[in-house]
Amino acid sequence: MNHLGSKNTASALAQRALALLVLVMAGGAHLVACGEDNSGGIFYVDATAGNNSDSGRSPTSAFRTITHALNFARGGADIVVAPGLYSVAGGETFPLNLDSDRHKSIRGAGAGVTTLLDETGASPAVLQIWGSKQISGLSIDRMGTVPCQNCAAVRLDMRGGSHTVVFSDVSLSPAQPNAWALSAGGDRDASRTSLGTFEAQKLVVDGKGIGRGVNLGTLASVTITQSTFNAVVTPAINANDLVRLDAANLTVGVAKIGPDPGLGSDAPAVNVKQDNLSGQITTTFIRDTIITFAYAAEDAQKWAVGINKGGAGELIIERARIDLSATANSTGIRSDSPTQMTGATIVDGVFGAAFSRGLVMRASSFKAQRRAGLLIDPISGTAYDLGTESAPGGNVFSIGIDAKVDLALMSPGSTGNPTLSVVAVGNSWSNNRSPCAQGMQWQDVPDGMYQIAVEPTAGAVVQAAGQTCGTIQR
Repeated sequence: MNHLGSKNTASALAQRALALLVLVMAGGAHLVACGEDNSGGIFYVDATAGNNSDSGRSPTSAFRTITHALNFARGGADIVVAPGLYSVAGGETFPLNLDSDRHKSIRGAGAGVTTLLDETGASPAVLQIWGSKQISGLSIDRMGTVPCQNCAAVRLDMRGGSHTVVFSDVSLSPAQPNAWALSAGGDRDASRTSLGTFEAQKLVVDGKGIGRGVNLGTLASVTITQSTFNAVVTPAINANDLVRLDAANLTVGVAKIGPDPGLGSDAPAVNVKQDNLSGQITTTFIRDTIITFAYAAEDAQKWAVGINKGGAGELIIERARIDLSATANSTGIRSDSPTQMTGATIVDGVFGAAFSRGLVMRASSFKAQRRAGLLIDPISGTAYDLGTESAPGGNVFSIGIDAKVDLALMSPGSTGNPTLSVVAVGNSWSNNRSPCAQGMQWQDVPDGMYQIAVEPTAGAVVQAAGQTCGTIQR
């Protein structure tokens, strides 16, 4: 009896399972997608028409939330997200995590806007990325009223190898006090050389007047092109311990001067620093870039800087324009690295630019500065070439009418009897000024009187072909 009963029970269960399968195949219920899928490939998400009980394998069987897709899809999956709003209210849990081995990419699809929005301001990031990834076609926003020091719209963890992260057509809005649009960090190999590469094309950052730009550290290479930074709190770009930074075709609009993340002082719009632990040489290229500052009443006593380059390496600037006319206290460029500058224009500011470890400058302009166009505060032995007989400078100085000097050459900062030669042939200097003041501290020069000021131990300046401003040694 017991044996027969067992057979009848098994038969009844089989019949019920068969009936359920027929019902599912007839469209009477969704197949439940549970566990994980390690086969990789493409998975789809649609906040409007999707269902987390579907397979996620086509636009018509898409998941409803990105959270579910990332938890379910493995094996190097590509996540394709339909236009719509993806938020806590829609079932998302932040941060959304793209793991190193599980996922390969996430991208928005379709003609509409795909927005990932964290309105709580509580998570460390809206999107957290480990390893190599490709991100495209997304708008990633965070909102909050409580200041956060280490949070970001996107955080990249690129430790553990030579990872590459690529952004294309991505918009970031860190609308929370002190929040970063993006924060990225890598590590070094045994030879102490930084690893990892970050590339961004058509990146748009909107700080809404309270959020910061991108924070990049310990990477081999960073390339940001055709990108816009709107209403950001400085720094718009903060880079530390990079081998190479290449920024081209950027528009940077600064709404407010924020603190330097490392020093606590006023942060430049573009801030490239040297990590003394690695001793890496950083080469920075800034091309076809416009930097402007908006006036903020609370910034009246702060010091604005357009581009700051510190440490070893080289700074190369081509066709940049820095407009400081809305600032009270400012310098266009400040560099402690050898610098090449071609086709740059600096408008207004207290000082146009200041260099300390060498400069080659051609076809650049200083306009309407209020104290000095160009400051050279040299380390002894560095070379300054503002134009030679064979390659005239073509630089134009048209500083403010009451400003002290076009060019101030300060004494080299070393002991002994340093001499310094600055060659400046073939340039246009401010009108109605005497060519040269020598033998006095430049700040003691009477306002509006001289084109060039040479401090007592500064060395020599050649103002134009065959005309020497002064040769003075200690």
